[in-house]
Amino acid sequence: MKKTLIFFMVLVMSFSVSISAFAAPNGFTVSPGANMAPELVEYDKDTLDCLATLIITAYADRFTLPEETRLVLEKAYADIVAADDLSTLTSELATVANALGVDTEILAVSDLFDISFYGCDDHENHGGFSIKVKPESLQGFVGLLHLKDGKWDVVDDAKVEADGEHLTFSVDSLSPFAIVVQSDEGSEKPPHSGDSLPWGAIFMFVAATAVLGVVVAGSKKKA
Repeated sequence: MKKTLIFFMVLVMSFSVSISAFAAPNGFTVSPGANMAPELVEYDKDTLDCLATLIITAYADRFTLPEETRLVLEKAYADIVAADDLSTLTSELATVANALGVDTEILAVSDLFDISFYGCDDHENHGGFSIKVKPESLQGFVGLLHLKDGKWDVVDDAKVEADGEHLTFSVDSLSPFAIVVQSDEGSEKPPHSGDSLPWGAIFMFVAATAVLGVVVAGSKKKA
């Protein structure tokens, strides 16, 4: 009976660890560390002689990026987590939310990702890009934020297509982007340390596992 109870406790602790690891930090609807990158459906380049190939990288895959690019993406994450209200990142977001009749306190980021290019080193001015992506979800879409030269702005022409699955927008520079949506939880989410490991839950899991080992060992000796 004791072994059954301890084993059940271990399962519960293991489940709690997995839940904690993917809990959404403040400012996000889901953990960006668990998100897949939006699918890059298509894009056009304004400059015909530009040979750049675009690539989208999820926040979870940031360590595959060059260090400079990764650090900018991590700054974007830190800015979002630190903001009690996402409209403090840029007043443009408050303007968009007010036009939609949405309280800025319920805004949250559903997806954080980087867009970069490769394969074009012939010139500095690559021109603008018209981009179409398919994120995991666009439910409650409010706007698309862009971190450019250390400052956030709203991508003016970002819009969800009629099918509700694709997002189109045009930009003249590439860096981190954040999809902002309405969230019922909004700013009421408790502060979170980000993608750091849930050490408390891990400690409880290890302790429960150790207790189970002792019980099993004791049972074997009695046998």
